Amino acid sequence: MKPHSQDEHKQQTFEYFCKQILKNEKNDYHRELNQQGEREVLFCELPPHTVERFAMWDKYFQDTYLFEIMGFEIAVADELLAEALKALPQDRLEIILLSYFADMTDKEIAGHLNLIRRTVAHRRKNALRKLKKSWRALLMNKSRKKTPGGLLPYPVIVSAVSGNVDAINVVLEHFAGFISALSTRTMYDEQGKPVVYIDEELRRRLETKLIAKIPTFKVA
Repeated sequence: MKPHSQDEHKQQTFEYFCKQILKNEKNDYHRELNQQGEREVLFCELPPHTVERFAMWDKYFQDTYLFEIMGFEIAVADELLAEALKALPQDRLEIILLSYFADMTDKEIAGHLNLIRRTVAHRRKNALRKLKKSWRALLMNKSRKKTPGGLLPYPVIVSAVSGNVDAINVVLEHFAGFISALSTRTMYDEQGKPVVYIDEELRRRLETKLIAKIPTFKVA
């Protein structure tokens, strides 16, 4: 095997190694939650920094993305979430914004959009599935774009395994999208409506586990 081929093989092996560690840690986390009977997360139980992702404002704030509907502006303080929202068909986007950001019930939305309540509920659930899928795809794509071919350079891997802090940070950045995708969960508001969000506790736990396991990878 040629030297450059050996490096590429190690790059691919490291990619698989890290992703398996992250997937296994995610499974352990959810197993623990299930044992504690915490399968559903209530909106009121979320930390402030998570709730802020789903807030509504009537004026512009820096680093937010605005959507106009029914005479007022809705600001989304998350770039990828905003991009995922933009990918929705207009009729689905309106329902998602009115439901999860303007806090309207399906009955109220139906009245404003001249639809029956059942149609609103169906479109909302369909749009939420598409939004979640699109958001995850954007997160993954963001991670892949950071390195040509989707793999970390071999010298970075070697440095990270040896404990170089800068190299470890590059590895974390490389897997940031994958970690965020794994950390995506569904919470339920007081009306029982599902809202997709990133579990910050899980995200930090995945990062910590990856940092701890990187030195165990065999580069030789």
